[in-house]
Order: sequence, then C-alpha cells, then structure tokens
Amino acid sequence: MGFEVRLVTRGIRTAIGGEYPYPRIDPPIMLATAGGPPAQVRALETSELRLSMGYEYAWEPGIVYGGLVGTAYDATAKVVVGDAQSTYDTSGFSFAARVGGRLAISDNYFAYAHGEAGLTGHILWAVHAGLGLNVP
Repeated sequence: MGFEVRLVTRGIRTAIGGEYPYPRIDPPIMLATAGGPPAQVRALETSELRLSMGYEYAWEPGIVYGGLVGTAYDATAKVVVGDAQSTYDTSGFSFAARVGGRLAISDNYFAYAHGEAGLTGHILWAVHAGLGLNVP
C-alpha cells in the first residue's frame, strides 16, 4: 500500500510518496542459535519515504515516463529467543531507476504500471501497478 503526490511541469516530474509494505511471515521464521534456544521472528514492520525526479512524454493513448527514485526506509523486527523478546531496527537509503506508463481511464482517473531496478541499497527490483486521480 502506498501513495504518491506528483507535480509535472513541461515534462519534468517530481514526486514524494510513501509505501507501507505488508510483509508476511507464514510460517514463522525460525533461526537456529548455537547451543541455545531457537529464535523466532514474530513481527516485521516496514515503511518507506520515496522522492523521485524524472521526465514524462505524452504518447497516445497515454504517457510514458522514467526517472530516478530515492527511498529512505525503516524496518523493525520483533524476535523471541526462548522467553525473551527483543526488537531490532534498521534504516537506510537506496536509489533505483524507474520506467513506466500511465493510461487515462477518464478525465479524472488513470491506471499506471512501472518497474524499478535498484542501483544502490536494498531494492533489487520492484513492479508497481494501481489507479490514480488527476487534480487539474
């Protein structure tokens, strides 16, 4: 789940957005420990703040675009070892290249899809698709 607010002027697009991935831990992740009780990951929460800049080109029947995306991320894991629970937190920053397209559904709504390939940091690749709202 995520959102993005974008401003386009003369083909130059800038955006800010956020994503809240829903990691699924099923079955629970078990980690072996040397000579001690096993560790189990009980919860994992992630969030991302995304800033992007690029170029878009209107091409009938829609728009194609590309650019660079910077992502600041935070992840927190709750781990149980025996009877003790600990929380581990990590954060970082990465860059990815994005290429995609947008197709108008009506004057106010559009569908989009884009792919990303990581240049640095934690993102290897990603594919996004969704619906959007135009605000004139």
